[in-house]
Amino acid sequence: MANKDLIAYMDGKAVVDKEEIIALFSDNYEIPSYDKLAKSYIASKISQAFASVRDEKGRRVILAKRGKDGIQYVNIPACIDIVALKHIKKRILRDILGQRASLEKVEFRIDVLKTGLPDGDPTGHSGGEQSAAVYS
Repeated sequence: MANKDLIAYMDGKAVVDKEEIIALFSDNYEIPSYDKLAKSYIASKISQAFASVRDEKGRRVILAKRGKDGIQYVNIPACIDIVALKHIKKRILRDILGQRASLEKVEFRIDVLKTGLPDGDPTGHSGGEQSAAVYS
């Protein structure tokens, strides 16, 4: 299902529950085998376990890096691979920018509802675009 299909489906709906989305996707996707589902579940649990490893200040110690060979987990305090660390830094910055854009969109919507401002987005973007210069 393409983004435009999801946007069309959500048009005019303020909230859609998880079961409705599952039913929508179930009609459009092949259900994977038990083995694929089991492997995906185990991978998800591994990611959760690594994400929960924190130092004494509450900072994550192990971060994921997607590479040619799949996902690798990097122990930040022990890592000596500058390229891997820069890759992780770039991903974190992208995530932060995306979260900031989403926050702006939510804050704007709250302002519209509180003050009765005309509906629309004064920033001129849909919340996902960022300058390529930010990532360099």
